[in-house]
Amino acid sequence: MEIIELLNTPSVITGKESIVGIDHLDSFLRDTYLAGEIEYIPKNILSKMSCTSRGIDTDQATGLYLLKLIQKDHELFYPRLW
Repeated sequence: MEIIELLNTPSVITGKESIVGIDHLDSFLRDTYLAGEIEYIPKNILSKMSCTSRGIDTDQATGLYLLKLIQKDHELFYPRLW
């Protein structure tokens, strides 16, 4: 029960509210990597990021690349929307 409560609470892990959570970041990287839609090895992307109390922090170029991965992930799972 404690795990369910944790996953339903806004935090850096869950990404509830207005931040990308670590759980979602993991999905975006894993999905696009396994689909062959990623240009860089995920560990190289992760090395450019850090977790803060406000969410994931990174430089602008990496942030823009993450946005591309998020879009690609959605295209993979929701193709009718694109």
